Amino acid sequence: MTQHWLIWIPKILAILLGLFLVLFSIDVFGGDDSIWHQLLGFLIHNIPALVWFLILWLTWKRPLIAGLLFLALCAAFTIFFHTYQQHWSGFLLISGAPLLIGILFLISHFLAKKQA
Repeated sequence: MTQHWLIWIPKILAILLGLFLVLFSIDVFGGDDSIWHQLLGFLIHNIPALVWFLILWLTWKRPLIAGLLFLALCAAFTIFFHTYQQHWSGFLLISGAPLLIGILFLISHFLAKKQA
C-alpha cells in the first residue's frame, strides 16, 4: 500500500508543475499583436510544458525511466533557462521541481523493486 501512494505523489506533482508552466504562457495575450501572433506566441511559450507532459505521458508506468528523464529535464531547464544565474527561489521553482520529481520517481521504483 505504501508503494501505491509513493508512485502517485510524483505523478500528481508533475501534473501540477506542468500546469504551472502553462500559466507562464498566458502573458502573451492582451497585447497589440494580431490574434495569430498571440496564438503563435502562446504555442511557443508552451513548448516546455508540452515536453513536460509528453515525458510524463510516455513514462506513466515506467518510474525508472521517468525519474531519469525528469533528472535530465532538470539539467536542461537549468541550462536553457539559466536558472543558475537567478535568485535561489527561481532556481528551486524551475530546476528544483523536476529534480524533486525525478528523485521521487526513482525512490518509488527502487522501493517497489525491493518489496517485490
